[in-house]
Amino acid sequence: MRKKICHFTIVHKPEDTRIFHKECKSLAKEYDVTLVTTCDNSYEKDGVKIVGIGYPKSTADRVKRIFSIIPLLRRQKADAYHFHDPELIITGFLLKKLYGKKVVYDVHEHYTSKFKVKKLGKFSGVKNTLIKAWTWMEKWMGNQFDLVVAADSFTALQFTKPPLIIVPNVPTLDFIRDVPAERTINYDEEFRVVYLGTIHELRGLRTAVEAIEKVKHPNIRLHIIGESRYPELTKLFNESKRVTYHGGIPWQTVNDELRKCHLGICLLHPVPAFTYSTGENIVKLFEYAGVGIPYLLSNFDKLNDFVSINGGGLTVDPMDADKIAETIEQVYDDQPLYVRLRKEGIAMVKDKYNWENQEKKLLEAYAMMLAKK
Repeated sequence: MRKKICHFTIVHKPEDTRIFHKECKSLAKEYDVTLVTTCDNSYEKDGVKIVGIGYPKSTADRVKRIFSIIPLLRRQKADAYHFHDPELIITGFLLKKLYGKKVVYDVHEHYTSKFKVKKLGKFSGVKNTLIKAWTWMEKWMGNQFDLVVAADSFTALQFTKPPLIIVPNVPTLDFIRDVPAERTINYDEEFRVVYLGTIHELRGLRTAVEAIEKVKHPNIRLHIIGESRYPELTKLFNESKRVTYHGGIPWQTVNDELRKCHLGICLLHPVPAFTYSTGENIVKLFEYAGVGIPYLLSNFDKLNDFVSINGGGLTVDPMDADKIAETIEQVYDDQPLYVRLRKEGIAMVKDKYNWENQEKKLLEAYAMMLAKK
């Protein structure tokens, strides 16, 4: 009889890329997998049983679910529980200590760095105290779980005791299927610079629009893909004559849209939430590279190191629109550079940063964890 695994989240969408499409579907090859998540209905898809608990209606509701979800989780009678939200560290700890369950902590980001740029409203006066308390709690509780799955090597440094694996946010080999080995720039066609992902001021989109309007070649345009919740940014995109704003598009069509593009950007602002990044947890970076699109990253120290080791892109000051425009023109004007970066990026994903490699790591770690008494 196959052992049962229960993933749970109170924040992420039911068919989240990392949680559902990668981890749950991979584990379903060897285990009976259930995902407790935020949808209203329960159903089964791709071998994964999805149990809907609805989306939290407020912050208070979200906090309440840290505890109220426990009876539902216990009813799953799973051999291991795998959680994905930082506040659920309390839930996981209670499952471990009160009920003797095997628990996996999936650390998607370096949360201490993320919290430093969060606005806490009436709690802003005690923000530093709350950050210190979280940092201590995450390390103490995290070190008592049966397995930690970290999205990058910097985040992994917080944990010293449990078995730990680093599972970056990378695409499947199927995502990069049939990518042509050779491609050059056709100067008679539009040259597409693309941004894919979360729309936010701190992700450099305002500067990117400013930069694209400074680029001297008129056939270079910026294409932005992602759902905007910020009317000012949406207005900026729609008013620029050199920007095409696509809004959010289905996950299944992202691959086809990216293949039409030539250069991908990820111009994160130099704030604590991003400057720690080693590159391993920037999924768009690997999606760009995997389909043969050179990428342009913020010139943070760890990202500079990532590019020097792996190739496939360039770094630039994310706050300097003139320099960004100049670098876009550099890639456009230098055909040999474009071809070299493209080949380096494809090789990086095919040889190292793909989900098939991470799947082996995840399955091996689970087998060892479940074998322990």
